[in-house]
Amino acid sequence: MGPEQWHFAEFAEFPTGTTAAQAEAAMSQSMKSGEPPAGVKRIGAIKAASPGYGNTFTTAFDKGRVYVVADFLPDRSGGPPHAIGHEMWRVFAVP
Repeated sequence: MGPEQWHFAEFAEFPTGTTAAQAEAAMSQSMKSGEPPAGVKRIGAIKAASPGYGNTFTTAFDKGRVYVVADFLPDRSGGPPHAIGHEMWRVFAVP
């Protein structure tokens, strides 16, 4: 939640056996090509909220799996989605 900018968070799960390093490489390539990484499954999202507001969603992250969270909204003034233009994505592994 921010006072000036809308944000959005999409969560996706990489295929079983994907390492965090492999996911990082796949996401870096995806941000250049515009194509989603192979086998990635969307599991949920926090929808865009107006400044000063927020929202939630519920999901389960499985032990041993690798996920990514990314913001695909552009700035209000236009331009590429935040994930591409501002590198607003992160890979994380659940221990």
